[in-house]
Amino acid sequence: MHTTPSYATVAATAAPAAKPRTTGNEAHPQPGAQGTPAPQAAPAVAAPNPVPNTAPTAAAFNPANAAAAPNPALGATANPAPAAVAPNPACGTAFNLAPSAAALSLPPGAAAPNPAPGAAPNLAPSVAAAPTLQAQRRKPIRAVLYARKGLAGVLEGADPDRRKRVLASMKEALTSIFNNSDKGAVTHAVVHQALWEYIVAVNSSCDEADAEKQLREIFEVKCQDVLAELVHTKDGSRVVREFLARGNAKDRKQILKVLKPHVEHMCIDDDAQLVLFTALDVIERSSRRRKGGRTLLYLLVPRTRRHFMPAQIALLAETDDIRAKTSKKTRKVREAEVRAGASEALIKWVKDKGALLLRETAASLVVTEIMLFAEGDKTGVIETLLHAASAAYPCAEEDAPHPIDLPHAARLYKTLLQGGHFNRSSGATEQSTAWDGAALTVKFVEAVLMGKEEEEAKEARKTLKGWFGKEVVKEIEGGETKGKKVLLEKIAAL
Repeated sequence: MHTTPSYATVAATAAPAAKPRTTGNEAHPQPGAQGTPAPQAAPAVAAPNPVPNTAPTAAAFNPANAAAAPNPALGATANPAPAAVAPNPACGTAFNLAPSAAALSLPPGAAAPNPAPGAAPNLAPSVAAAPTLQAQRRKPIRAVLYARKGLAGVLEGADPDRRKRVLASMKEALTSIFNNSDKGAVTHAVVHQALWEYIVAVNSSCDEADAEKQLREIFEVKCQDVLAELVHTKDGSRVVREFLARGNAKDRKQILKVLKPHVEHMCIDDDAQLVLFTALDVIERSSRRRKGGRTLLYLLVPRTRRHFMPAQIALLAETDDIRAKTSKKTRKVREAEVRAGASEALIKWVKDKGALLLRETAASLVVTEIMLFAEGDKTGVIETLLHAASAAYPCAEEDAPHPIDLPHAARLYKTLLQGGHFNRSSGATEQSTAWDGAALTVKFVEAVLMGKEEEEAKEARKTLKGWFGKEVVKEIEGGETKGKKVLLEKIAAL
């Protein structure tokens, strides 16, 4: 009866015989000689399985060649021929480690045929399987550590006790990361995603009081000190906005204190901007909003589709329900306060820099909104814009074209003259209540005509002065005509 040898038996058979200890003076016995002591077999200890050199050689690719190429590094047959098999010490069965000729000839994407029953399976990956293996190696760490649905997938269908254990473990891991923020893990997007998924799981799994308690605990650990590290990712931004919406006045003050040194960089980051917008939505004190407001368009026209994408507006709306519970003022009242608080500084800014701002594409959009929706006296701003429009045309300097020749500047004047933005859906202009387009029209016409008349008068004076040359002036001075003194003064003024 044929029995499969055990692991110990195979190891003992495969291990080389131990050499007997000899002294330097005794003779070396010949193998097979009488009286030669039998070599002792190595103990049945599993030797480590060296990593074979699986790179096929020229001999391995030739089916007719049955000889195996030796591996100099290991001293073993590394590339067995297609007919060669290597023993499996664990179960005593043989596996064909070399790719067969049929497997090598398969087209990409084709499946290799299954081996016959009882045959040794071919463990060498086929050429078609290589892209799949590479794709599996590139799987993100989240797919390895998490379910495909994230933390929600882990908790899906779990009983309440298991939910509590998972959330407690998650909280402990996040707390450890925040308490050791100097190691740099808090800046990674995977940590921000884990934190947001934890917040979502707490809100959906616990009652309101318990959820508030757990979120308060995760906020009061070092998390509140590293919020500036979260705002640059989508999930991190959502976490900070959640804390802003849920927090009390003290919490919001602490959040603003942490974010204040980074406001300038936040203004030019898509995800971080949403944190500033949410802060303007939820903070109660108007004076703080006036001092901290840096995102100009949101101060005047929040959530307008002219300047904000629908996805951004939808993200901002996620905190509206929470804000309605924690805020004492309606959205309209809050927006009016923000607009009133920012208007004075914005109007002064356009008055001082208007001539330069209207030459820049993005800045001209901001100037348009300030003129249409800011509250306050805009007389000085109007004079600045009209002075730029009444310049000589065409402009003598090629590097600084006339504002009317700039498409964005011409659009600015057109929008202001018609009194508001044109709505393509309704086919009409949406008149702004904070702007008088008719008054600007009158001043615009006067400024342009006066500028034109002034240019014409300048040319006429030049021609007239040419008529009164030096000889004519001397003749007038030597004459006795009455009023010559007044005439000479007028000629000198030309």
